[in-house]
Amino acid sequence: MSFLLLALLLPLAGGFAALGTGRRAGLAAAFGAGGAVLGSLCGLAAALRGLTASAPLLWTRPWAVPGGSFALRLDGLSAFFLVPIFLLSLLAALYAVGYLAPFARERRLGPHWFFFNALVTAMALVVTAANALLFLAAWELMSLTSFWLVAFEHRRPEVRQAAWVYLLATHLGVVFLLALFLLAGSYSGSLDFTAFSALAKLAPGPAALLFFLAVVGFGAKAGLFPFHVWLPDAHPAAPSHVSALMSAVMIKTGIYGILRIYTFLPQAAPWWGEVLMALGAAGTLFGIALAALQRDLKRVLAYSTVENIGIIVLALGLALTAAARGLPAIALLAMAAGLLHLWNHALFKGLMFFGSGAVLHETGTRDMDQLGGLLHRLPVTGTLLV
Repeated sequence: MSFLLLALLLPLAGGFAALGTGRRAGLAAAFGAGGAVLGSLCGLAAALRGLTASAPLLWTRPWAVPGGSFALRLDGLSAFFLVPIFLLSLLAALYAVGYLAPFARERRLGPHWFFFNALVTAMALVVTAANALLFLAAWELMSLTSFWLVAFEHRRPEVRQAAWVYLLATHLGVVFLLALFLLAGSYSGSLDFTAFSALAKLAPGPAALLFFLAVVGFGAKAGLFPFHVWLPDAHPAAPSHVSALMSAVMIKTGIYGILRIYTFLPQAAPWWGEVLMALGAAGTLFGIALAALQRDLKRVLAYSTVENIGIIVLALGLALTAAARGLPAIALLAMAAGLLHLWNHALFKGLMFFGSGAVLHETGTRDMDQLGGLLHRLPVTGTLLV
């Protein structure tokens, strides 16, 4: 847990240090990227420990908030999500040093590094929080910091519009999450996740209501069809390292939320999984169809993310349905497939957004109708994209 605490604190420390650098872009990058890289390395060490631990690791401190406690839990599920969070955060921080350099002449980069590092901390806190109030605070921090990152080039009207749509969509999702955790807390008598084990005794109706609230509230962040409305605009508007971080890992915190709530609830009815399968299949077909019609390179990748979230949710829905129908082997294979593709998508989509940023940096356009012959001009980038 010491490594996990360092992973939460080091990026924040680097971000605050970057704020005080004024217009010294190199110093801001040193503090910002340095804090993110060191924190991510500590986080990866903690995640690997969590994946191999025989029992969950807990860390709790009193918190002067009614109903709250600063409780962290590192188990197999949280560790599984921490691996891509910290790996992509490390790579995005290194990538951002060069990507942001041209902007240093016209603006201070310290605030951007602060929001970037705060996002890293918030994502890690979301998947390790063991108290509903702490979870919601981390969720809100993740939403606000990513909003400011999307709005980095706010002088462009389309960027401002994309940022506001994203902020509106994510806060509509929070309404459902507030209802979810208030109901869960009233049923269990506490907002600590350790008490949520009482939810396993719920009647089918209340359990289904909690599951519905989780799917809508977390699905809005995940970009799950039809709650994906913010995603095709926000990802192209953001700087490429931010697009990579949001598309590769931030939206996966929505998948984490659905799975975490599911672990507290009683045995799912078959229709729970069937609903997820229907949403996943619809998102898969919708995402890939819209991706094929785009000219903007980053918008193609954004719709591809809708498609791949659909694939992941389709697999997880099959796992829930198979488990409810007494087919453990199919449930195991489907869950493994969904989780494997979660890591797979994090790696390839992060790399593709990094590649699209290199293309934009070199050519000044994302319009694919104006691009051609780039494999000879950018052989390394082209090979990695392929």
